[in-house]
Amino acid sequence: MSNPYTHLAQYYDFFADPESEVQIIRKIKEYITDFSQASLLDLGCGTGRLTGEFAPFFSQVYGLDNSFEMLEIFKERQGSIADSKIDLRLADISTDKLPQADVVIALTDVLNHLSPAKLPLACKNIEQAFKEHTLFIFDLLKLDYLREERGDFTFYSELGNEEMPSTCFVWENSWDEELWEARSQFTFFHEEGGLYRRNLAELTEYYYEVEELFSYFKELSLLDSLDLPERKLFIAR
Repeated sequence: MSNPYTHLAQYYDFFADPESEVQIIRKIKEYITDFSQASLLDLGCGTGRLTGEFAPFFSQVYGLDNSFEMLEIFKERQGSIADSKIDLRLADISTDKLPQADVVIALTDVLNHLSPAKLPLACKNIEQAFKEHTLFIFDLLKLDYLREERGDFTFYSELGNEEMPSTCFVWENSWDEELWEARSQFTFFHEEGGLYRRNLAELTEYYYEVEELFSYFKELSLLDSLDLPERKLFIAR
């Protein structure tokens, strides 16, 4: 099956929640201010929107994603990220060897994208990237958000700015209560010379309790958390 972000990448940043991201960035910066000579590993870095906020605090930054298209957008943005060395890599966090780092982050649904079969493999692989006192910072989508706010609802929205003056999309959702599985189908319509190009993308996300996630690591202790409308942020060591 093709990577859903082949088509989603160009629209990805429109789905950001600016208010929540401000809180996430503020909370994480409380913990990374003393890491100036350390390294950061961003798992599922996407287009680099959040990576760029944290990169100046580190001497080395690794950005990993399994979408070529997302990394291409990151590369276009990378020139504006000052005083940082960012090593971008196309990789699968479940199977590919990961570089070790002092801080490892997995934000914006990265772990929710992993199937129940892949999650234990990914956690074991992520653990290999930990140093002795590595901070592991991640978020998980909340059950009420997946079950009730997205549920089986369909959303329609129009996206407008100078880059995409005439783009709209239909976002169809379905929720499986037995499997705790949320499926999304996106249909994008982008005007090109009076005609509309249609792009389709489908993805599946899974709800996980944080206790289950912790059970896949040998030693991981929760230091802090941040409760947000759609997700919860966890800071562990």
